[in-house]
Amino acid sequence: ENGGAEATLEALRAGQAAGSDASSLLVAGVQLITTLVDGNAAVAHKLRALGALDVLVTCGLRLPGKVTDETMWTLGQVGGIMAVLQVMSQAPAESDAVRSGLAAMAKLAWMPLEESLQQQFPQAAQELLNLARRMQASGDVAEKTLQCLGGILQELAPRVAPGTWQVADDTVAMLIEAVGPSSDALVAQAAVVSLGHIAARSPAWRKPMQRALGSICQRMRITETTEEDIARTAKHQKNLFWASAVIAGLPTVLEEMRSQSTSPQVQDAAISAIVDILEDHADGPTREEGGIDPKDVPGAISIVASAMRAHGMHVRLQWTGCHALGLLHQALPPTTEMQPEALDGVLAALKRHPGQYTVCRGACQALRAFLEPRGGRECSATSAAVVALRSRDVAAALRRLLDDFSSSDKELLEDAFYVLGLVDGLPAVLRVLHASETSCYGLRSAGLKSLFELVRTFPDLLSQHQVAQEVHAVASAIAKEVSTADVAAAAAAGLPLPPAGIGVVGPGGAASAEGIEILRLAELLRGLLAAVMGM
Repeated sequence: ENGGAEATLEALRAGQAAGSDASSLLVAGVQLITTLVDGNAAVAHKLRALGALDVLVTCGLRLPGKVTDETMWTLGQVGGIMAVLQVMSQAPAESDAVRSGLAAMAKLAWMPLEESLQQQFPQAAQELLNLARRMQASGDVAEKTLQCLGGILQELAPRVAPGTWQVADDTVAMLIEAVGPSSDALVAQAAVVSLGHIAARSPAWRKPMQRALGSICQRMRITETTEEDIARTAKHQKNLFWASAVIAGLPTVLEEMRSQSTSPQVQDAAISAIVDILEDHADGPTREEGGIDPKDVPGAISIVASAMRAHGMHVRLQWTGCHALGLLHQALPPTTEMQPEALDGVLAALKRHPGQYTVCRGACQALRAFLEPRGGRECSATSAAVVALRSRDVAAALRRLLDDFSSSDKELLEDAFYVLGLVDGLPAVLRVLHASETSCYGLRSAGLKSLFELVRTFPDLLSQHQVAQEVHAVASAIAKEVSTADVAAAAAAGLPLPPAGIGVVGPGGAASAEGIEILRLAELLRGLLAAVMGM
C-alpha cells in the first residue's frame, strides 16, 4: 500500500542491470518477496500486476547455483507452474534449480490456485510428462515429478474422460507403471496417492486404473518386522489400502485383510484406510463419490471386529478399530440394528486397555455412534442398542472412565456422558456433575453439553417432571458456583469484579474462557428446558 512492492521490484531490476556484482542484492530481494507472498494470494496477485513475474524469472536465470527452494516457491506462487518450468528449462538436468522447481511444483499442484494459474495446467502436464519420460524410475526427482503430475491431473480429470486426451491417458499409464516392482518405495507411493485422488474425484477413471491393482496388492503384502520399519511404512501401507478401496471398492481391502489376518501391520493399515474413507464421506459414503457401498458395510464390521479379536494387545489397532466400527455403524441404513460383534469388539478393547487413553476415547466414540440416531431421528435401532448396552453393564465402565479421565479432553468426556445418559438415565449424569469439584471445568462443560444434546435429541428422557427439575437445578448450581469462584478470584487478585453475565445467578460473570463456556452451556440447557417443559 505504501509502495514497498514497487520499490522492491525496482531494486531487483537495478540489480539485474548491474550484472554479477549484484547477485547478493538479487538473492535478498527474492527472499523479501518470498516473505510477502507466502500464503497471501492478494499480494501475489498485486505483484503479478506490477510485472514481478518477468523480474523473478530473470532472477532465477541470473542466479545459477543460488536458486533455492524458497525462490522457486515464490516464483510458483506469483507466476504459476509454467513460470517454474521456464526457469528449470534453462538449468542443467541435475542442478539444484531442477530439484527446487520440482519440489515447489509438487506442492503447488495440490493447492487451491486461482483460475488464471490453473489454466496453465494442460500445458504444464504435457511438459512434465515429457520430463518424466526422460527420468529414471527412482529417486527424489521421479517422486516429485509424479506428485506434480498427479496434482495437476486430479484437477483436470473430472473434465476429461478416458480416451479423449492423450496426455491424461499417458499420465495415468505412467502412474500405473510407477506402482510396479521396478520403482522404489517413495516413487510408488507418489503414484499410488495420485491414482487414489484422481479416482476419488473422477469415477470414470477407476476402470482403467484397475490395471494397477495387481501391483498395489503386491506392495500391500510387503510387511516389515522391526518396530522402526513398521512405524516408517505405516502411512505407506494405509495409502495402498485407501487407493485400492477408492479404485475398486471396499471388497478389495476386505479380501486382503482376510488373506493377511495374522499381520497386525496390515490389519491396522487397512482399518485406518477405512476410517479415512468414511470420514471423507461422512454425509453420505456412496460408492459413486469414492466412498463405501452400503451393502459392503456389514461384512466390513465383521472383519474389523475379527481383526480386533485376533490382535487384542495391539493398542493402535484397538483404537482405530473402535473408531472404524462406530463410523461403519453410522453408515448402515437407519433401521438396521447394531451388529453384536461390533459391540463385543469395542467392549473387549475397553476391558483389555482400561487405562489407555486412545483406546478409551475410540471406544466412547464408537458407543456414542451406536446410540446416535441415523438419518436424523430416533428409531427402534437406537432403542435396541440401548438395551444391548444395559445388558452388558456399560454404565459401570463409563463411570470409571469419567473418574479416571476427569481432566482429559472434553470430546472423550462428552461421549462418555452421552452414552451414560442413555444407558443409565439423566440422573446418572447429574450425580457425576453434582459430585464434581468446582475446578473441574472440562468435566462440567462436557456434562452440560451432553445433557443439552440428549434433551434435544431424546426429549422423552424428561418424561418425569422431577428429572427436568433436577437438570435445571444442577445447571443453575454449577453456573452459580462458577460465578462465585470468578468473583472470589478477582477479589483475591485485587482486580475489579467481572461484569455481570447474562442470565447468570449472582453478582458476576465468568473471568475465564472456560468459565464463560460453562455459563453459556448452562444458559442454553435452561433455555431448552423452558422450551420443552415450559420451565
